[in-house]
Amino acid sequence: MIDVTVRKRIDQLISEPAVGDLGYAADQRLVASALLGLQLLADEMDEIKSRLKGLGTPVVSDPPVDVNIRLGELTEQLRKLTKAVKKASKGK
Repeated sequence: MIDVTVRKRIDQLISEPAVGDLGYAADQRLVASALLGLQLLADEMDEIKSRLKGLGTPVVSDPPVDVNIRLGELTEQLRKLTKAVKKASKGK
């Protein structure tokens, strides 16, 4: 797969001929400013993308949790809570 940058894609779109008439004359300064803004944004996006590629896979700092142990703990907590609720409801 060829890695095409955002900047290259925007440059390709800019170089394509116009497909229709707007019906009015475009303000060349506004068009130039918009294109420059898009190009700068594309450069920043490409920079972020290249930095993210350099990071690789994130390192997990927490050890894996044993689901069976955690499930046993939660079951015990539920038993205690059920017992406490029964005891509290008998007192009323």
